[in-house]
Amino acid sequence: MADLAGAIAALRQLETPDSSVAVSGTVVEVEVRYRDVSQLTGGAGRGRAAFVVEVSFDEAAGEYRLRLVDQRASAQISTGGLSGSYSSTTMLSGTMRTRSFARGSHAGEQGYGQDFDSKPWQDAVVQRVEAHGWTRRKGFWGRLFS
Repeated sequence: MADLAGAIAALRQLETPDSSVAVSGTVVEVEVRYRDVSQLTGGAGRGRAAFVVEVSFDEAAGEYRLRLVDQRASAQISTGGLSGSYSSTTMLSGTMRTRSFARGSHAGEQGYGQDFDSKPWQDAVVQRVEAHGWTRRKGFWGRLFS
């Protein structure tokens, strides 16, 4: 029998200073912020990147569905004016592996380094959910050929 309360409690244990867990009914979002820095590269700017694993639970079927989102945003002010960018990649099924690496320096601070791999976070969420009796919902092709 799938245990929703136990799965949510296990997912809440993933909270750290760089990650958060938000619960809204039967949907849980685990967000990992892997870049949140101010930079000075030809001007003043700010960059942010986060990876979200969203788990939707279907209590009637005892199944869950994953939605993976990788979000990046940056803004910069320089002598050339103001520039900004935002990108978001979403996968409703399957596996997304985000590998990101950046180096730079803050104005008046030491350099920063950033290296992120999303796979361990996906695996941690799946292990905790399945440990509480949930099974992953099969996609169209999986249901058709099972």
